[in-house]
Amino acid sequence: MAFTSRRPCSSSFIITVLMFCFIIPCYAQIKGCPFDAIYNFGDGESAPPLRMLDHLASAFHLPPPPSHYAKDGHFPFYYGTNFASRGSTIGGAPIFAEKHTQPQSQTHSLESQEYSFIKFLKSVTSSPEQALEMLRRSLFIINEAGLNDYKKAFQHGKSVSEVYTYVPPVVAGIKVTLMGLIEDGATNILVPGSLPLGCLPGYTALFPSNDPTSYDADKCNKELNSFAVLHNDHLQQALMVLREEFPHARIVYLDYYNAFMALLHNHAMSLVSDGFGLTEEALKSLVHTLISQKGFAHPKVEFPEVTHCVM
Repeated sequence: MAFTSRRPCSSSFIITVLMFCFIIPCYAQIKGCPFDAIYNFGDGESAPPLRMLDHLASAFHLPPPPSHYAKDGHFPFYYGTNFASRGSTIGGAPIFAEKHTQPQSQTHSLESQEYSFIKFLKSVTSSPEQALEMLRRSLFIINEAGLNDYKKAFQHGKSVSEVYTYVPPVVAGIKVTLMGLIEDGATNILVPGSLPLGCLPGYTALFPSNDPTSYDADKCNKELNSFAVLHNDHLQQALMVLREEFPHARIVYLDYYNAFMALLHNHAMSLVSDGFGLTEEALKSLVHTLISQKGFAHPKVEFPEVTHCVM
């Protein structure tokens, strides 16, 4: 069954977009956008336009969802809502207390973002049936959750080997949030992994080394990249468990790591904007790589050759 939009459509333009076949059948042509709304959780990244969410939303022919924490309190929730908070951590202070690291001064942890979503859902629906229908036609993204837990520890002088111990509780926190969203009714979920941290100057500056063996052929810090791979491996294992427990849910892992490395090897562009974030051009190219090329989304998904999405 194709997803059709409840939003007013305009005949001024028709664009071709790529839609997941695990969400809709692969016909030669399908009218209508794949989702009515996007709900984003995790790290809020930097201010627009340098946000991965903007470009992911555009790939599904939707405007970027407004922040749930907007000061004016007025936003068109029918496009979705961005619950992500810049600098957010998995569960707030507890993990930092356990690991003897001070938390960042923010309150919108991944745990609290899910709680805000539940309150929001109750406020915009009048029945459980309406809520389930709304969620069925929505895309959920858990974007780079947990990376601030690691980043804060590195900035407070923790070694990479010490922060290895953060990975299990961080991934467990992501898994708990995913379970909650699925139990609430979410069925279409994208879960990106970590970028290669050793290729981002903001991280490598925290671990300077004069030893050339500390770096690979791409001049990336090998130890930091190994750490990112460890996080991604744990995350993918957790997603496999969730797929078995909730077979009706479509949980797709987006391989930020290898998509970034493909850009690094194949494009002569500036990829990093502020040491930790990517440039707008890099973000656009990364999303294009993730969505239009095979091998960067797991489980493997197929795309129809032509899909019409009418705004």
